[in-house]
Amino acid sequence: KNNANKQMILEDSVICKLCFSLFNKPVELPTCHHALCFTCAEELFSITVLWLNKKCITCPVCSTENPIQSDLASELKPHKALEETLAALMQRL
Repeated sequence: KNNANKQMILEDSVICKLCFSLFNKPVELPTCHHALCFTCAEELFSITVLWLNKKCITCPVCSTENPIQSDLASELKPHKALEETLAALMQRL
């Protein structure tokens, strides 16, 4: 049972909370430091700018507003630890 719990925790840590798929190019949100797929972050940012006229990404995990001052690609840093975890996980499969 303990292994099943560990597997659930691992699976939860490598799933994007927006698209519910394995992270693809995970990035770290600048204020709350939660992760999203880069594409998910782009889509969420575009919707927020279009509908709310705000330059931010509201985190789907904790609801923190993450202001974006310049362009999205320069402010969302790759989540290196998560990329390494995903790479290690893929090697085991």
